[in-house]
Amino acid sequence: MWLNRAFLILILYAGISIISCRKPTSFKESGSLSFSADSLHFDTIFTTLPSPTLRLSVRNTSGSPLRIKYINLQGGDNSPFKLIINGDATPAVAGLELDKGDSALIFVSLTAQGNDARILDRINFETSDQQYEVILDAFVRDAYFLTDTFIACDTVFTPAKAIVVDGPLFVPEGCTLRIEPGTHLYFTPRVDKNYNPASYLFVGGTLQVEGSVTLPVIFEGNRLDEAYAGKGGQWRGIIFGVTSKGSVIDKARIKNAWVGIQIDSLPVDAAPKLVLSRTEISNHSNYGILLQGYSSVTQQQIMLKAENILIDNCAKSCFVMAGGGNADITHATITAFNYDFNRKDPLILLNNYSTTTAYPLFAKFTNCIVEGTEDNEVQLDNANLGGYQVEFNYSLIRSVITMPGIQNMYNQSPAFIDSRKKDYHLNNNSPAINKGIATQIFTDLDGKSRPQGAGPDLGCFEYQP
Repeated sequence: MWLNRAFLILILYAGISIISCRKPTSFKESGSLSFSADSLHFDTIFTTLPSPTLRLSVRNTSGSPLRIKYINLQGGDNSPFKLIINGDATPAVAGLELDKGDSALIFVSLTAQGNDARILDRINFETSDQQYEVILDAFVRDAYFLTDTFIACDTVFTPAKAIVVDGPLFVPEGCTLRIEPGTHLYFTPRVDKNYNPASYLFVGGTLQVEGSVTLPVIFEGNRLDEAYAGKGGQWRGIIFGVTSKGSVIDKARIKNAWVGIQIDSLPVDAAPKLVLSRTEISNHSNYGILLQGYSSVTQQQIMLKAENILIDNCAKSCFVMAGGGNADITHATITAFNYDFNRKDPLILLNNYSTTTAYPLFAKFTNCIVEGTEDNEVQLDNANLGGYQVEFNYSLIRSVITMPGIQNMYNQSPAFIDSRKKDYHLNNNSPAINKGIATQIFTDLDGKSRPQGAGPDLGCFEYQP
């Protein structure tokens, strides 16, 4: 036993001797640095809202330990940019030491005030023999900010400034919100206690969206950096409540929400609850359009009347009717591919029941394209208790099941220009050209005249020779 104890004492003594004899690291004042980027660019940032945080890595490439003389934000404490340098929130640091090959991390953020402006600053780095700089660049937009807001009756949104919505924006029963061409609404990524998106537009009255071909009205999240350009779930979407009536959306883009448009319940009068035209509904993390009937609808009570619409790139289904309802869709392109996610749900789901009750369902699709990656992109989810009327007429459908209706084509590629780039215009060899039935719709989503040939083309875009 005493031999083991003596051996351990000897090992400890040797270790202490080695440590005590180790020379301290010698840091040189001269050397070279490399950077993960030579500039940091912030996409459009709104005044008073904090920006995303960008990361910059600075590496010692000298081949020996290096002491950086100083790192400083040129604008100092007055700069709208803020730095965290190796864990310390400071605009400057002196004598930062990096061992050979080691790196330091700098986090950069921005909160700006004032009107529309481009903001520039730089981070300076200096060793005893070299100087470096990394440019900081941001474009800041002034905006109107609406937080948990009930609008006044007969409110008009104009394109004078961007509108940033934080939390719910309510259009009360009996009131109208009119949105002029070119208006841009941004919704923050606020979430509720269950981490569901909590910024949305709720229509209890009437919504009138009056976009144009050159000046569409745009609804999207407020994260404009490139990584979020096609990312769904950034805000909740547009919800039409039980009391809403007589709404119109023309020439809009509704992007990157949880559900693009949700219509709850049947219309309260003879007019369609929502008339939707020349509108793009894209990049949603659940559904593009969700209709929830759950009531005894008649064929005259139309929840949604839509024409020249594009619904694309939804992670679940693009068009859903749950608990019945009534929809009339003409010249729609409904499509999604698995470029951004692994979707397994059908593009169109038509359901007419809850757990215990069946409800009437009326759905009519005319001159439409339904194209995706699944074998059956339309699911007829019928309780078989009557009151289920679905028609697809003069449409191109991806399905191995024949749909009710006439003059449909199945499982032929519509020959989009480039589905990966989300360009769903038709090539000149598309089977959808001239295959539609004549309607009272004489322009397409782009405002181009239709038909161009013997008959109208299927989908929202007319082929232009």
